[in-house]
Amino acid sequence: MDTLTLQSSAKVNLSLDVLGRRADGYHWVRTILQSVGLFDTLHFTRTPGDIRLHCNWAGLATPANLCWRAAELLRAETGTTAGVSIALEKRIPLGSGLGGGSGNAAATLSALNQLWALHLSEEALQRLAARLGADVPFFLRGGCALAEGVGERLTPLPNGLRAWLVLVQPGFALATREVYAWWDAAGRRAETPAPTGSAEAMIVALQSGDVGEIGRHVSNALEAVVASRFPEITVIKTQLLECGATGATMTGTGSVVFGIFADASLAWAAARHVQTGQRQVFVVPTTPTSVVFVGTP
Repeated sequence: MDTLTLQSSAKVNLSLDVLGRRADGYHWVRTILQSVGLFDTLHFTRTPGDIRLHCNWAGLATPANLCWRAAELLRAETGTTAGVSIALEKRIPLGSGLGGGSGNAAATLSALNQLWALHLSEEALQRLAARLGADVPFFLRGGCALAEGVGERLTPLPNGLRAWLVLVQPGFALATREVYAWWDAAGRRAETPAPTGSAEAMIVALQSGDVGEIGRHVSNALEAVVASRFPEITVIKTQLLECGATGATMTGTGSVVFGIFADASLAWAAARHVQTGQRQVFVVPTTPTSVVFVGTP
């Protein structure tokens, strides 16, 4: 096999609690992640030498890109001298809280494990994924999962959410580190994790499978500190709820706000209503996986 094409999905946080700040600057979280049907596409071609990356978005094809870093990490850990040319077609907005870069990294680990015939186990890939970023392990499998620690400890949730989401990017991006700094500055810093019930309530709602019940329990501890600086977050959330969303909140560290809808027609009507100005709006279903095999030429 010399070529491989994969798609990597976005994710939303159905609930997100920040439990404290660690000594190394990272934060303890307890969050429920759900993969959704907004995808980047990655084309991999095995080469005899270097790592090369091409991208349809200017400025992303650098060694700092998580795809590049994932390929370099695999080479360093396995000793392979194989190379790869990666063509990345981005669709997931940057600085959105949708995890596009983390999904790209997971897809790269999965693809190169096959393309380079490395035969690494899922456990080995998970360990490497955690070194690339807190969300990357989730994207190796996707679906719905409870993530703890800094996001690397995963417990799959088999039922998940079956619904349509309207994702609204308000026209600006946010940096994860900056948002957490706002959270700290707001006096929410703690030295040790504290118990919280948001994830537990969402797990019970997910077990019911009731889209209305799930919507009632969506939450994000970071939303308030972001909305205090960017009122557009609250405006979008209110509009989605007025259009019939069973629940709406910001995902991750933002800037995307999503609404949950029981059927596609209602979701599309809401999308048309909120589409204005510089906003990007997507209507997507939830998905059971995050890395999707497309095929070889």
